[in-house]
This record gives sequence, C-alpha cells and structure tokens, in this order.
Amino acid sequence: MARSIGRLVHAFCALLVILALAGCATTQTPMVKKRYDGKSETIETRVYTKYFDAGGWLEEGKLGLQVVVEQEKSAVPLLYSLHQMTGIFGSSEAEARGNVTLVFWNLDSEERTVKVMGVKNLRQPSAITTRQTVKAIGRKRSPLNAGVLKMLDSATEFKVEVEYELDGAAGKKEFLLKRRTEDELAKYFGPDGRPPYPWFEAPYYKPAGSSP
Repeated sequence: MARSIGRLVHAFCALLVILALAGCATTQTPMVKKRYDGKSETIETRVYTKYFDAGGWLEEGKLGLQVVVEQEKSAVPLLYSLHQMTGIFGSSEAEARGNVTLVFWNLDSEERTVKVMGVKNLRQPSAITTRQTVKAIGRKRSPLNAGVLKMLDSATEFKVEVEYELDGAAGKKEFLLKRRTEDELAKYFGPDGRPPYPWFEAPYYKPAGSSP
C-alpha cells in the first residue's frame, strides 16, 4: 500500500506543479504580500498562486479527501485595485470565483461509494449543491469536479464544509483551505515534494525506493 501511494504522489505532484506554474504565468498575476518582521527587522515577501488546498480523512487510514480550489482571474482587476486603495467600492468588487475539485484517495483495496451532497464556503454566502456519486476505486485516487464557489479575491485561506454520504452513511467535514505560495508549491508538489496530508505520513506512506 505504501509503495502504491508513493507512486501516486510522484505522478500527482508533478502534474499539479506544472499546471500551477503554467497557469500563474499565463492567466493570472500572482498576488504579492509583504510583511515586516520586527525581530529580524526584515520584510518578508510572499508570492501567492491561485491554488488553495487541504486534505483530511473521511475514514481514517482508508479514505482521504483532498479539496483543491483554483481561483479564476478577477473580472475587474482595476476596480479591485482601487477598492484596496480607497475603500470606496462595495464588498462585491472584492469577490472572485473558485473552481472546486474533490479528490478521493482510497488506500483500501475495496471500492467505496461516495455521494457528494454539497460544498459550502463557511466565510462567504456561497454554496454548491450537487448530488454527484463517485466510485472511489481501491488503491487509486478519484477526482470530481464539484462546481464553483464565490470567495474573496484577496483571501489567503478560507474554510469549507463538504457534505457527503459514504457507503450510505451521512457525514460532514470541514477543511481549512490555504492559498499556496510559489515556494510552497515547490516544497509540497515539486519532484521531491510531499503534500501536507495525513496519508502522506507514516505508516501510510513510504518514499519510492525505500525498503519495505
């Protein structure tokens, strides 16, 4: 199991980082934020991409859920910049849209049935209502395009709630999605990266080439 998860992560990480870097370069200007560190007396610069993600167990040790949101390019970048500087526009000018993808990681050998009921942004009045069913194949990852959520254009994190039925049993789970910086994309999703999800930790994961 550990070796199969290792192979999955290497293929997935390579694909995600390529798509992320290509997307940032061609469709959206990265968001740059600066923060002054009083202790070191230096200014820290963070370059954020358009990708948010988080991961957690639906059934510990057996079925994980990864939530990925790709923020769409702001439709009114000039107006939003003015809003940031002057505050004269309404809050709607600061809204953006995010494409939500759910990825089910089945570490077990048996197929699982997941019915996704909806995804809700807990920090914005926005929700996706859906009744899509996913067959989470054993020892594989199964992605689902859930829909689009509204979000704040300048957000660096936000919380969502996923409502689902797992093999007929109803459940809900919250995820704190973090907006990844360019450095974090390389760290977690680069060629030698390991995403910060529980199934990429021992005893579930072993790097490719390691002893059993």
